[in-house]
Amino acid sequence: MRALVLGLACALAACASGPQRGDFPRIPLTANPSKVVTAELGFARMAKDEGQWTAFRRTMADGALIFGRTGAIPARDFLRGMEDPPVAVDWEPYRVWSSCDGSLAVTNGALTTPEGESGEFVAMWRRQSDGEYRWVFDAGWQTDAPPQEPAFIQTEVADCDAPPAAKLGGSGNSISSDATLTYDFELRGEAGARERTISVTLLRGGAPVTVYDRIIPSGAE
Repeated sequence: MRALVLGLACALAACASGPQRGDFPRIPLTANPSKVVTAELGFARMAKDEGQWTAFRRTMADGALIFGRTGAIPARDFLRGMEDPPVAVDWEPYRVWSSCDGSLAVTNGALTTPEGESGEFVAMWRRQSDGEYRWVFDAGWQTDAPPQEPAFIQTEVADCDAPPAAKLGGSGNSISSDATLTYDFELRGEAGARERTISVTLLRGGAPVTVYDRIIPSGAE
C-alpha cells in the first residue's frame, strides 16, 4: 500500500422544519470524479507542504485501511506515532472510477520515492456526509518501471440506468451505496510467498466489468 511504501522508503440530515443545529446540507447523489481528482491532488500537495503522515491522518475517513504485505490494517494504528520524513513521496492520479451516485470512487496512479524509485498506488475514496471525499483504503508498491502516464487524467462513471438484475452483488470488500462499483482486496498464499490482489468492478453497458485487476508480488514493498 502507498503508506507502507512511504514508510519503508443520512444519513443526510432531513430539513422538516428548517435547518437545525448540526444538520448537514443535502448532497446531490451524483458522481463528481473531478472532485475526487481534486481530493487526491490536494492530498499529495498536503504531503509535500505539511508532512507526509500528517496528510495521511488529515485526509483519512473513520475506519480507513492500509493494505500492506501482511494484509489490511487499520490506518489509525499504523499512523499512530509516525513522524513526517524530511521529504515526502510524490504521487499523481492517472485514473478515476466512480459509482453512479458518487458515493465511492477509486483512484490509481504513479508514485516516486525521494530516492527516485517508481511505484503504483490505488486508493478508495468515500463521500462523507458533508459532501467531501476522504480515503478509506490505500495500497502502494514499488515497480520496476512507472505506470504509463496518460495524456490527461482518465475518468469513468458507472452506468446509472442498469436494470436491478445487473447491479453488483455484495461479494466485494466494499460496495457503493447504489451497487454500481465495488472493490476487492485479498492477501493469499503462504508466509514468505504471499501475494496481494486488488480489483475494481464497475457497471458498464449494463453489465459488471472488471476495470482494474492487479496482483502484487510478495517481494514488492
